[in-house]
Amino acid sequence: MVGSKLVKDFERDIIVEEEKGLGLYEVLDNDLDVLYVGAGPLQPMLSQHFPEGNFPIQGARYYRTFSSGSYEDVEIRRKSLIEDYNLILGMPPRYNRSQRT
Repeated sequence: MVGSKLVKDFERDIIVEEEKGLGLYEVLDNDLDVLYVGAGPLQPMLSQHFPEGNFPIQGARYYRTFSSGSYEDVEIRRKSLIEDYNLILGMPPRYNRSQRT
């Protein structure tokens, strides 16, 4: 999996330029703490986290993406990342807590 590791501002004019291909992404707050780990078509999935979207994330300030070739790859990586946060911090990212991995 190729990762940008580049932290980008969570702003509409930046996200609309994001690729629409499959990938993994993390939504971050002002302190660069991970609020959510998601997977899917990057640009449409990120867009749903704006206040008027289907799954708004309060406090979203930044994001980073990781590209992948297949949905299975990104889904495996997403679950692994959530499990890592759970092991290290004792809980998954805030907006992943109500979801089953």
